[in-house]
Amino acid sequence: MRHIRKIFDWLILIVSLHIAGQFLAEWRWWLIPAGVFALTMVVAEIHHVVNTTMHWTYFPGALTAVPFSVVGLFLLRAVVTQYKAVTPGRAELVQ
Repeated sequence: MRHIRKIFDWLILIVSLHIAGQFLAEWRWWLIPAGVFALTMVVAEIHHVVNTTMHWTYFPGALTAVPFSVVGLFLLRAVVTQYKAVTPGRAELVQ
């Protein structure tokens, strides 16, 4: 099992380096992983709030889930704004 973990770690490193190369190559592709991260952040954290409201009892992580979800929504909004502003072949971000 330990060897599988090391292989997985190396695979993640290689994919991360490839994505980093894409970030430097063109700004538009940089926004896609950032958007996926923001969407994952919102979905992964909001379930704490949903569980708390459904069961009317505290679930661990419910207090920190609210600000993390809000930050994820703001990040997702910024990514969508930047993606709309960036045209192909131009590496400028909206200020």
